[in-house]
This record gives sequence, C-alpha cells and structure tokens, in this order.
Amino acid sequence: RAMSHAFKEHDVEVDFLFSGRAPEKYLSMEAFGDYQTRRGFTFITEKGSVNYAKTALNNNLVQFFKEVKQLDLSSY
Repeated sequence: RAMSHAFKEHDVEVDFLFSGRAPEKYLSMEAFGDYQTRRGFTFITEKGSVNYAKTALNNNLVQFFKEVKQLDLSSY
C-alpha cells in the first residue's frame, strides 16, 4: 500500500496483479485501484524450506499455465 501511494505521488502508472489467495480474501484493496487477481502458484513452506510435495498438491499447473497464456500483455 505504501508503494501504491508513493507511485501515485510521483505520477507513476502501475497495474497491480495479485495471486495466491481467493479474491474475497484480499482486504482493504482500495489503494490498488482496478487491480486483477489470479490463482497463481503458491509455494508451501515449513521451517524455512519449501515442502515440494505439499506445493505440488496445492497447485494446479494446468490452470497456472492457462492463466499465464491468457494474460494480455499487449499494452506493455
């Protein structure tokens, strides 16, 4: 949120995309304007290390790659 405010103060235009949780679980998002959400890819960590088995079970690689391919980057 601090970065969003700083960008606005310096007239920097930013598009925000958040991933890793359900859209309804993001709170107080007004500072980000017209942001986008995706399921994305989340690493599960335990005791400071990635748990590869839980990470694999928690993510849907097919969905992740669909999201990547569907992301419209033409204006960049």
